[in-house]
Amino acid sequence: MSEEVFTKYAEANSSSGGKFWEVRVEGSDMHIRFGKVGQEKAWKTTSFKDHAAAVAEATKKFNGKVKKGYAEIARDGESSGPVKLSYEERFGEIRSLVEEKESASSVSAIKHHFEAMWAEDKERVEDEVVPFLRTKLENWRGSSFTQRVKQVGAEEKWSKAVAPLFDDAKIDDSPFSLFTRRFVMNFEGRYQPGDDVELSDYMERKWVRHIPSVDKLVASRAGRQLESVTLTYVEMCEMQQYSCPAHSGDLRLMLTNMPGLKEVTIQNSWAMHRFADVFSGDDVVARLRNLDLLKSPLAVGDLGKLAAAEQLGDLERLALDVQVYASRGDEDLTGELGALFASEHMSNLTELVLSNYSPRGGAGFDVTLARALAESTFAPNLTKLRLASCQLDDDALTVLLTHENLKKLKTLDLYGTLRPEHLDALEALPEKIGLKILFTNQFNWGWSDEQQQRLSDWCTSRKVKHKPMGMWTECADY
Repeated sequence: MSEEVFTKYAEANSSSGGKFWEVRVEGSDMHIRFGKVGQEKAWKTTSFKDHAAAVAEATKKFNGKVKKGYAEIARDGESSGPVKLSYEERFGEIRSLVEEKESASSVSAIKHHFEAMWAEDKERVEDEVVPFLRTKLENWRGSSFTQRVKQVGAEEKWSKAVAPLFDDAKIDDSPFSLFTRRFVMNFEGRYQPGDDVELSDYMERKWVRHIPSVDKLVASRAGRQLESVTLTYVEMCEMQQYSCPAHSGDLRLMLTNMPGLKEVTIQNSWAMHRFADVFSGDDVVARLRNLDLLKSPLAVGDLGKLAAAEQLGDLERLALDVQVYASRGDEDLTGELGALFASEHMSNLTELVLSNYSPRGGAGFDVTLARALAESTFAPNLTKLRLASCQLDDDALTVLLTHENLKKLKTLDLYGTLRPEHLDALEALPEKIGLKILFTNQFNWGWSDEQQQRLSDWCTSRKVKHKPMGMWTECADY
């Protein structure tokens, strides 16, 4: 006896118009297709052991769509109407979803139910659902709760989910923004090389306007909840660099108004010099775990102030561009770097990134600094060390790879730093070292075929994975 054909069809509204979802079971085969209403889509077929198993799976999938807002369309063509769930039923669905394995679909479903409940009874949701979700979602991936903006010149491209980070009045348009953890803004100034104009000209031609205002960010409900803020700046001339990127005052606003802030990344902002003064204040409430100021030149004295900052006791990653503002790196910062390594407050560091330390009048990252790093409070915990485009001598390299305190160092990034003259020092090292991964730049000049082969042989003999990079991927590509 042949089984009866099982079919279900549903439609839902979407930003691009209506969409449909359809399932059909014939024998032990389940056929599914979906897309925009009116489109002829191909069926995707899955086979099961029998008709009953196929129908059970089809029913489960269809009910899942209905819970997400699809309306079943009856076989006679009349709609059975959108499914209306009560506040309690939606809360029950949210409770079930947060107990499931985290996925993009589970986050989307939670958002759907939350915003429907918000529209029905905002005050009740504020009292009951918001606290519940804050607790339940705190261990879910931050990437699921990230809002990104790419700003080109003065172009404004704000999504509904981003706007509430800067304006409380926009929360009702996108209430799930209350759970945003990360805000990432990539600003491209679109500087045209060769142009030499006044700031007023840039303003008139709309080449310069930094839309995200940090003072608005720290004043909004959703903004104050952020755990991570990333601001990067590209293709900017000197006039633009002085007029619109984030500066040390913005850093102060974030650190003193955002108690949950754990990560700050501000890359390629010239205005960040003297940033370390921020940490001398008693009003800093954020306990950073990651401070990334790559390609943002520092000022003389900044490193020493960081070393004395007790507020950085939770720091796990520190990334700095060790070139000095105005002088472009002429100063010898051996003393300041030594003070940073000697800091009692940096004991939790597991990753240290220093780039562009090649002072014309100094020794660069020499054996003195290497020993100071190896004797630091954080050295026993250090797993990643990145010295990009730095001046490094043979003895320093030997210390970094053999010192007893650096046994946990597994990743060493020498992009733009490792040179052919280091090969003798590498080959003189013991056969057993702890290093597992070595990053370098791709050898498009300065290395002969024979030198490249020597490095490859060294990595093979020490069981080190060599990863050459065309661009330094840990820093924004400018």
